[in-house]
Amino acid sequence: ESDFLGRNPPKSGINWGLRRCVRGRTTSLPGDLLAWGRAPILGNRMRRSFDGLVGVWTQAGRRSMEGFASMNFIEEWGFNVKVGQEEAFQQWVTANEERLKQSSPKGSEYVGIYAVIYTTEKHSGQFRLLVRHDTYADLDTAAAAGKDAKSEYGRLSREFIKFIDPASTADWSRSLLKSIVEATVFKSG
Repeated sequence: ESDFLGRNPPKSGINWGLRRCVRGRTTSLPGDLLAWGRAPILGNRMRRSFDGLVGVWTQAGRRSMEGFASMNFIEEWGFNVKVGQEEAFQQWVTANEERLKQSSPKGSEYVGIYAVIYTTEKHSGQFRLLVRHDTYADLDTAAAAGKDAKSEYGRLSREFIKFIDPASTADWSRSLLKSIVEATVFKSG
């Protein structure tokens, strides 16, 4: 049986028993090829073996990224700021813009925080935070870096979060965008 790219699965010790329906046909997929980033099963343990579709499988079941370009993802967070804090938030971003760029974890790049001028999306928030990531794993790296309260990135993350409206009814959104050049696109029809 072939994977969804039409190739035979590599002999890497990965459990290729995961099954997923893709455009009406059932295929075997390694866990990391699933859109939501599950890790393949190696032995009896779950372990992340690679990020995305670029690279070469090794016998150990890991993906070698040597000689290959990284991917290009944009993570978009839509949010509202607490009522009455909009100007203070703008001042905080202005004062910390360069620190936000410099403190971004490896593999992630702070693009900026933008005010929404107009949108067709309902209830997606009045501001957007954009961060570029090289790989899926960089999402985990950024999350772990944000937990470190002693780091500049962790400190700035905590200051930033204090401005966000925590109400369960507050508008918000979240998207992960992947460059069309690197995305797997299926022919429709």
